[in-house]
Amino acid sequence: MKKTERIINKEIVIGLLILLCSILPYIHDAIPKEKTFPGYSSLRVFLYVTMINFFGLIGWLIAYFESKGKRYRFIMIIPVINILYQLFVYIFNLKKTSFNDLNLKIILTFIVSFFVFAFYFKRKIKQKNKKLKTKNRSRVSDDDISNKNQPNEEKEYLRTQIY
Repeated sequence: MKKTERIINKEIVIGLLILLCSILPYIHDAIPKEKTFPGYSSLRVFLYVTMINFFGLIGWLIAYFESKGKRYRFIMIIPVINILYQLFVYIFNLKKTSFNDLNLKIILTFIVSFFVFAFYFKRKIKQKNKKLKTKNRSRVSDDDISNKNQPNEEKEYLRTQIY
């Protein structure tokens, strides 16, 4: 298969996926109104609610993956987790339980946000320290330490700066 044919096939697949995603909120219209579903007035209502949330999830996931290398990327995981939680509540029919309570959702959002921020900034600090350590090592080479013209105090200071 030629490279141009692969590109065209890839574009067709992407186009079909976008088309499929754009009709997700309307799939419920193809289902007859008479069918019932546990916890919902009909299967149509269940499909409508879950597909709308799934549609939003796809949007946030696309935004997350497209923001690779951006500083704000880490924060986009929070709405993804919130929508996944809401889908879990809808699919397992937990709407009338405490899992769907507003207070629990807000608390979970704060907890998830805290952990996302903590993980992100911990990783950033670790990366920054690693860069500084390698920068200091490149400045102070073994040649500088073994230089015989330097006093002993300066040699000892240089040795401690490496580690």
